[in-house]
Amino acid sequence: MTCQPELTDAEWELVLQLIEEQRRELPSEIHHTDHAGVREALHQRQKMRNQLIERIRAGAAAAV
Repeated sequence: MTCQPELTDAEWELVLQLIEEQRRELPSEIHHTDHAGVREALHQRQKMRNQLIERIRAGAAAAV
């Protein structure tokens, strides 16, 4: 990625809400997955979402 868009505080809040919503749905999806490879991929996505949430929150706190 060479260019990243500037987002308003409201847009960052929306991004954070969307990621958190997806994170809440993942445990159920992981639980209902029979294939180990898919389950591992979902765990990785969950980890990535957790990291994104922390980075967004840290950025918001630093901006205050």
